[in-house]
Amino acid sequence: MTSAGAPEHGRENENAMRMARLLTSEGIRHAVYLNEEWHHIDDPFAPVPTFLGPVTSAGKATLLAPTCPAVIVGIGHNDGNHPVPIQPWLKSVHTVASPNDVIEPPWRVGAVNVEGELAVVIGKSAVDLTAENALDHVLGYTIANDVTNAT
Repeated sequence: MTSAGAPEHGRENENAMRMARLLTSEGIRHAVYLNEEWHHIDDPFAPVPTFLGPVTSAGKATLLAPTCPAVIVGIGHNDGNHPVPIQPWLKSVHTVASPNDVIEPPWRVGAVNVEGELAVVIGKSAVDLTAENALDHVLGYTIANDVTNAT
């Protein structure tokens, strides 16, 4: 996610674009950031976005979480000093928060860990990927706060 909360789209810098989900008076819309404005698009997963015409100024945009994922999968492998097995994990899609949402852990939950993570947004179904074609399935990248109970 860029500083404004939008995922970077595209694998090459010159092709990258900032995309976001916005709350507008017409409802939730996807948009691309161009010239200090969010230009509404039809399908954020399309290879080339179709612009719908409406525009939201950057100052009036209410940013939402960049996607509504069907599943959240993570892979932990944080310790470079000791051999640690790769630890895959799942999180509920109901844990996704928008950029300005307050995350309040339940009372008496104990210690809470907060870690910044790089999140990869997969843009299309994938089966039998190889190192050569894996990035063809990536819509973009964003950041995520991994908030977990440490006890």
